[in-house]
Amino acid sequence: MPYFGNDPTDTIIQNVAGGKVLQVVFAEVTGSSQISITTGSYTWTDNVTANITCSSTSNKVFISGVQLLCNEAADKYCNGTFFRDTTNLADPFFGLGGGTVDVGGFHTCTWGASYLDSPSSTSQITYKMRGAIQSNGQGYLNVNDAHASLTLMEIEG
Repeated sequence: MPYFGNDPTDTIIQNVAGGKVLQVVFAEVTGSSQISITTGSYTWTDNVTANITCSSTSNKVFISGVQLLCNEAADKYCNGTFFRDTTNLADPFFGLGGGTVDVGGFHTCTWGASYLDSPSSTSQITYKMRGAIQSNGQGYLNVNDAHASLTLMEIEG
């Protein structure tokens, strides 16, 4: 009979099991949510924000988010990142990556990422999903009022 790893006493399953999810926080924007980016190149603009308070300094926060970015300039990128309070959790210019695809004159990027953070804090932490464009032109977050969401999970341990 084939084995599918369903036995909780199996030591292989026990050894690869991760920390327990202690809490989940979800934030989203929908409808009438388009945000203009008119500042200089790679200036991070807030999109979705969520707060979490960890129960132990040894716990981690798993972050997952998705947003639609747009840059009106041809051959320029849109990038996204996560911030913990005022700290960018990735590269200061490129964030956690991005890109663009030309769609009828709009240069868009459906940006999604995940990140495992170790905040070492039991105080309330504010996480922000932000977007930026690679030009001094016009850009948008949640172009055409697209949905954007941010999920935080406190992970034990």
